[in-house]
Amino acid sequence: MIEIIKAVLFGIVEGITEWLPISSTGHMILLDEFINLNVSNDFYKLFEVVIQLGAILAVVVLFFKSIWPLKKKNEKVVLDKKTLNLWGKILVACIPAAVIGLVADDWLDEHLYNIDTECQKQFEILMKQFAEKENITEELKTNNQIEWVCRMNNI
Repeated sequence: MIEIIKAVLFGIVEGITEWLPISSTGHMILLDEFINLNVSNDFYKLFEVVIQLGAILAVVVLFFKSIWPLKKKNEKVVLDKKTLNLWGKILVACIPAAVIGLVADDWLDEHLYNIDTECQKQFEILMKQFAEKENITEELKTNNQIEWVCRMNNI
């Protein structure tokens, strides 16, 4: 039952953030960090796709009359040039993202999907370099913990 409540919360967050000029996927990832669904990794990936598909479908249904290029005019079905122009602009706008996504997909997954882990690694490397520069060693930590803490706090 608790997993259903969590799924509903994910749906609410997705539904709200899909309409805003912010990343709904990013909010789903953040929410999962705080309220983890107790499901397999494969199920969660499918869940993300399905829940976003629902939000996108809601947008299509809501704006169907505006985005459908076939309009009725004087009992005839005609192509609306403004709507076709809009779709042309949408397609052109998608080309750079599609090209970058196809070319750099593996690199992006490797470097950005686990960005919190990567940031933590970089932070640890920097702290180690600062500690070495300030001559803060494990030996100092063993011999004089107070001095070690004081020096680490100065970094």
